Amino acid sequence: MMNDIKDLLTMQWLDVSIIQVFIMYLHRLCNQIGIDSVGFLCPTQIAKATLDLNCDVVTAYIGNTMVTLQDKTFILAPYHQSAFRSYMNQRGQRAKKLAQWKNVKCPQQPGGVECGYYVMKYMHDLCTKYSTYTFLDKVFQDRTTPYSIEEIDEIREMWAKYFCKECV
Repeated sequence: MMNDIKDLLTMQWLDVSIIQVFIMYLHRLCNQIGIDSVGFLCPTQIAKATLDLNCDVVTAYIGNTMVTLQDKTFILAPYHQSAFRSYMNQRGQRAKKLAQWKNVKCPQQPGGVECGYYVMKYMHDLCTKYSTYTFLDKVFQDRTTPYSIEEIDEIREMWAKYFCKECV
């Protein structure tokens, strides 16, 4: 975990453990401010390493969690694309009926290591700004620029404060 924290602090590629801690923060934040429209999948349960180890376990977890969270408007799942492809392939039409899958536009990272920071920022924005929306189709439609370093630093600071207070 120490290397993962170092990567966060030095703006390197993030391990799934960093995103997992941020989801714990967001879950607590949502509970504190009364947001009940957002649910979360555990990113370590749907990580590529877990998928490679046992695809059936990952697809079962996704299916069970989708049923458990079916009352949520949004289910946030920082995922490896093949986890959902496997789930959809194994579950077929039943999976398509469980959720309405939508690709939405959002700010795009400028380089190759920022994706974890963008995922955390997007999840934070959805929880704090857009949780009352029904659809996200047009939320970021007018934003074509990447997040600023200040916006990313805010997310890193939230992560660090939560980690120091709750995990250390």
